[in-house]
Amino acid sequence: MEEWNNRRMVCVLAEELSMAKIKILLYLLKHGKANAYTIMRGAGTGTGHTKGVLLDLVRMDLVRQEEGKGTEILYFLTEKGRKVAEHLNEIDKLLSDRP
Repeated sequence: MEEWNNRRMVCVLAEELSMAKIKILLYLLKHGKANAYTIMRGAGTGTGHTKGVLLDLVRMDLVRQEEGKGTEILYFLTEKGRKVAEHLNEIDKLLSDRP
């Protein structure tokens, strides 16, 4: 029964993780804290899309936000987000090793 619950949770997470979310998680894993503009440029997500995606990741408890300089908001991975991003990074490495 526990294995079924784990598989179901993985499927739910996979459904909720769009490509933009994956790119942002991997970017934050590599670079740490960053503002939305820096993330958008570095992760290659769309201009109007990034803030909404970041807010979704905050709601999923994969990313947190904190105040930066002035009105800047910085985003960073939670412990759960770091673990998810590390797994995504491993998947990316496996898939990029294809012949």
